[in-house]
Amino acid sequence: MIGYLGDHRQEQSPFLAEERRLLQIIANRAGILAYSKSLRDSLAKSEKQYRTLIDSALVGIFKTNLKGDILYANDSCLLMFGYDSLEAAKRENCLSRYRNPEDREKILALLQEKGSLSGLEVGGVTRTGETIYLLFSATLESDVITAMVADITERKLACNCLIRNEKRLAEAQRLAHLGSWEWDITAGNVYWSDEMVEICGAHPREFNATHEEYLRFVHPDDRQAVREALEQSLSHSGGACWSLEHRLIRADGRERFVHLRGEVAFSENSEPVRIYGTVHDITMQKRAENELRRAYEEIKTLKERLEAENVYLRDEMELKDGFRDIIGTSDTIRYVMYRSRVVARTKATILLTGETGTGKNLFARFIHLESDRRDKPFINVNCAGLPSNLIESELFGREKGAFTGSTARQIGRFELANNGTIFLDEIGELPIELQAKLLKVIDTGEFERLGSPHTVKVNVRVIATTNRNLEVEIQKGRFRQDLFFRLSVFPITIPPLRQRKEDISLLATSFTHRFRTAYHKNITRIPADIMKAFSEYSWPGNVRELINIIERAVIISDGPELQLAEPLGTPFGGTIQEMSAGKGEDGSYTMELAEVEKEHIQRTLHKTGWRIEGPSGAANLLGMNPSTMRARMRKLNIYREHSPR
Repeated sequence: MIGYLGDHRQEQSPFLAEERRLLQIIANRAGILAYSKSLRDSLAKSEKQYRTLIDSALVGIFKTNLKGDILYANDSCLLMFGYDSLEAAKRENCLSRYRNPEDREKILALLQEKGSLSGLEVGGVTRTGETIYLLFSATLESDVITAMVADITERKLACNCLIRNEKRLAEAQRLAHLGSWEWDITAGNVYWSDEMVEICGAHPREFNATHEEYLRFVHPDDRQAVREALEQSLSHSGGACWSLEHRLIRADGRERFVHLRGEVAFSENSEPVRIYGTVHDITMQKRAENELRRAYEEIKTLKERLEAENVYLRDEMELKDGFRDIIGTSDTIRYVMYRSRVVARTKATILLTGETGTGKNLFARFIHLESDRRDKPFINVNCAGLPSNLIESELFGREKGAFTGSTARQIGRFELANNGTIFLDEIGELPIELQAKLLKVIDTGEFERLGSPHTVKVNVRVIATTNRNLEVEIQKGRFRQDLFFRLSVFPITIPPLRQRKEDISLLATSFTHRFRTAYHKNITRIPADIMKAFSEYSWPGNVRELINIIERAVIISDGPELQLAEPLGTPFGGTIQEMSAGKGEDGSYTMELAEVEKEHIQRTLHKTGWRIEGPSGAANLLGMNPSTMRARMRKLNIYREHSPR
């Protein structure tokens, strides 16, 4: 054995005791040297193994002094920083450069305080100046820093990219009011995105994101539908998508509309393992839809109203008389106009009474034009001219399908007259069953369209007329007394023409001028005998009768003087049958206006030899356009003999 020297002979040793001690020392010294060499060899072998391990390690390992001078760096570390040799790294001393200079001071302070650190993320700088992200661990011993670094650049960039994407997703969800959620059925975990929490109005720290928690926010009336949709999707083994709209009650009590979508993921055993989906806040869209629907209904109502007003205005334009002005200077008519002006400035309901033909409709329009509603609609309703089965729908409107044949909604006259005036002509003809509804409208301004449960509110001024004695109608049970009192707030009686004879001359002259222009005549005066006859006549038909007589006279008059078609009172002297036969009781011949016009045109055509156009043609003599004359000839069946029909 190395380090021991022995002698096992039987005989006495030739060495002296002192020599033997010396040999023992030499042997011990040799053993120690041999053992030391063995230890050095073993240490060198271990060091070589560890250096090989360090040099081939995937992580970077290096040593520096406190100044930052590189003492050692393995190949991974050199490669990490872009060097191919330790000498080059030592020359440029790149391992001590950090992306943020304050990181070096921070690391030194931590090492001097604690002696070691682990898992610190720092940014390094490569030989080419590029930034790399490192996971840094180190120890400090004897003023030497031994560090181990792992390149986490790709992971850091991927993490940053993920963070940016998550921020973009969160921002997109915030802008779109779209929250996302996920329910891991197996683990029992539920995830809500930040926007999902915001939609519910909850505070992230004050609630647990669970399925039942979401149901707590669902409107009680919609909760069952949401629960059923979820349960139905869970029972689907092939994967099921589902969606529905419902209401949420936020934590602050506000109501929101949301669109809930979800999809179920199933395992290979067809067991539901995960549900995920979105909650889209569609409150603004719902409000916009409702506003759009209201706007559409308003536009539809306005369109129907405009169409109805258009039809109404066409009907108004086609009125036979076409007279709109009140003519007269007598004290009687001036007093009526004074009362009309006084009441026009109020909101009072007005009842105009008087005989037929006195011009009650003109006074109704006069009152409207003198009121503050002059720029609003004036709607004329002839109660006597409407069928009893249609008068309610005409007055108050109807919904589509309200009765057989009702194929579209119709706006009633009261709606057309909103903020304006409605003129109910011949109110005494209104059926008794509708009078109560009319009374309600006058009192409250409210009514319902036929076939609709919804109340319509209007602001309408009512002017009614009648030529009946309504008090007698009340006694006979044909008119409501309360409606009569409501209408008679301010009654005005229009005088008959016989009570204002001083106005006859002015009326006759005005009507002659108008019809002269309309029929292209050259009438310049009314003979005195005719004017005297007008003044002495009783005028049972009042102003309307005067208008008709003047029109007939203008049609047959050829010269500058007005000529009567027949003596005054002739049309009223016989029965209807006699008048239709063309004879009155006195045997005088009467003609319809169309017949008079036809005869006049035929007489003119005979004078011109049936020549229509040209300076000497019939159209020029009659003051008519040739095409207009031909149209009148066709309408009156005027054809030249032997000409094709």
